[in-house]
Amino acid sequence: SNTMGAGVDLEAKQRADTETVKRAQVEYRAVGLVPGKVGRELSDRFRAACDLFFRQSPPPPAAGAPGSDGDGARRRGRPGPRRESSSRGQA
Repeated sequence: SNTMGAGVDLEAKQRADTETVKRAQVEYRAVGLVPGKVGRELSDRFRAACDLFFRQSPPPPAAGAPGSDGDGARRRGRPGPRRESSSRGQA
């Protein structure tokens, strides 16, 4: 607890920022494609900005989610369980 009164819950801020970016992505898709060179440039810039945000600040796992250790620490570079193809064993 911060007794100075200026404490910021960084995880809560990160979650809020992530949701803001995700909402912007949904709204951007709802607008639709802008034709031509300008549309490609806008799309490239928006994608680059989103990619940069998520590279610099990957979202923390939700409580109880796979990869979550319960104390808010992130685990990186650990792949999830492998899924087998549903077509296996079919003729």
